[in-house]
Amino acid sequence: MSDAQRRWELASIPDLLGRVPQLLGFYPNDSGVVVGVRDAYIRIVAWLELPTTTGPRQAAPPSADETAAVLHHIAAQCTADDVTDLVVLGYGEQAPVVGLFDLATAVFTVRGLTIMQLVRITGGHYVEHDPQHPNGTGAPAPFDPHTGPGPAAPDAPRLPEPDRAALAAAVAPQKDTTAAMEAALLAAMARFATADDDAAPVGRTAVEEAVRVSEQGSVLDDDDAAELLVLLHDGQVRDHALLRTAGDDQRHLQLWLDLTRRAAPGFVAAPACLAAFVAWQSHQPTLARLAVDRALHEDPGNRLGVLIHAALSLGAPPELARRITARLWASGEQQ
Repeated sequence: MSDAQRRWELASIPDLLGRVPQLLGFYPNDSGVVVGVRDAYIRIVAWLELPTTTGPRQAAPPSADETAAVLHHIAAQCTADDVTDLVVLGYGEQAPVVGLFDLATAVFTVRGLTIMQLVRITGGHYVEHDPQHPNGTGAPAPFDPHTGPGPAAPDAPRLPEPDRAALAAAVAPQKDTTAAMEAALLAAMARFATADDDAAPVGRTAVEEAVRVSEQGSVLDDDDAAELLVLLHDGQVRDHALLRTAGDDQRHLQLWLDLTRRAAPGFVAAPACLAAFVAWQSHQPTLARLAVDRALHEDPGNRLGVLIHAALSLGAPPELARRITARLWASGEQQ
């Protein structure tokens, strides 16, 4: 989490509920959210799935053991960040939310963490549960997460998506990939397969052109997109793109997200890793995780993807990536 986020003071439960969608990047539904607080300031925000009793599901709900494992991982992150006080939020029906509260109470107590509040949000109101008796409830209080009292997050990079699935669509394969895009990829592959020259100089030029186009608010045409996707297979080109678009410029993020969606199988990992890297630096860890997961799904051994995944799993702050890229620029190295 960013330094700015860490300085957001927790004034009240409604204030916290108004901030959560900005922190996550989406409005949680049938979800749990653990907020780690130290000295009244938000330090950690972690999302986890809840079992649900309404609506269709694409996958089975997590078991109690799976949920407990996630909670133990969150507890480890809290301990590493010297967080001792937690607020656990449950979005959804009472039974699965209370199930989460029971598990959270058991796990966090064993790990020496204190639950300050348990709050269930559903049907336009929230209810505070007693941490000592999670089944007991207080009086419902009205709350609309879309118009809640919490102010917009400082330097919020984008408005929250309606739900996590909508956020995931940002990195999902484009369903209507055109024949022209497929033909452009085949042509680019053939062109560079027979080229005798080093691909790196051509690739760096292609990256610079892509950055220029993105900073003008446009997207690459099929031919340029295909050429860049092929050239990103070269490690030097990929690393130049990493350094060139390091930072939190949302236009650069949109460039890599666009290429991730348009890429054919075999070309997804590089733009997805680059999207994850920029999303991580711009304080969008959920989007970063979705992007790197897509990269590793295609290429489980991708070195950059593995590193980003490890950093996100450890809760490493975006400032770490900035320090790394700054040192690379200063030394003139590209790894």
